[in-house]
Amino acid sequence: DVKSIVRTRREGSWRIPGAVPLKVTVKNSRNEEILTSEPKLSPFGSFALSVPLKPASPLGYYSVILQTKEVYKGKERWIGVGSTSFRVEAFRPAEFDVTARLEKPGYIIGDKVTGYVSGRYLYGAAMKNESVSWRFAVSPTSWEPPGYDGYYFGPLYWLTQYSYGQRILSSEEGALDEQGMLKVSSTLKVGEMTGPHSLQLEADVTSQSRQVISGRASVVVHGGEFYIGIGPSSTFV
Repeated sequence: DVKSIVRTRREGSWRIPGAVPLKVTVKNSRNEEILTSEPKLSPFGSFALSVPLKPASPLGYYSVILQTKEVYKGKERWIGVGSTSFRVEAFRPAEFDVTARLEKPGYIIGDKVTGYVSGRYLYGAAMKNESVSWRFAVSPTSWEPPGYDGYYFGPLYWLTQYSYGQRILSSEEGALDEQGMLKVSSTLKVGEMTGPHSLQLEADVTSQSRQVISGRASVVVHGGEFYIGIGPSSTFV
């Protein structure tokens, strides 16, 4: 559906127009005109119309142009007063499900990380030998132990040389086994990060019909086995 609210500006204020002639033109992604309508405004200065799409309609961006009439040199002509666009895409229901999980609920810098990727068709069968593209990524985050409100445990980022953005630890391509599983691993190397980080495992599985579905899992990576927090007695100096 296409909906529009029309207003005219008179004497410095916006007003609901009267019975003004309007024309709506919709063109597909090939610039072919698929709909032309001359809607009538409601008492509230609005209108709505439906754009029927055939099953074989081309995909891509469609344009919507709103025009009104004006008199120019004694002749009437249509002029544009507004436009918008919408995108037409093909919907394809999911044929399978992909899950990713990490072996532990949390890690410490220096640990070896292990994760598992699973792919199963929605009717229950394992996705045997289907291709997988997976990656481990880390990004800085914050973490505070419960029960220590008012304490600061985070690092002083303005004194560190480490990057703040997401960084790929490792990435590879492989295949699921006969049970539709894949075991993946990486190492959280000491010296490449400091402080708490968010670790994410992401995997993309591609089926025989070329459909790609992803699975993700994330946990916290701690900078060490313990934290040191500072609790100021006052926020004023």
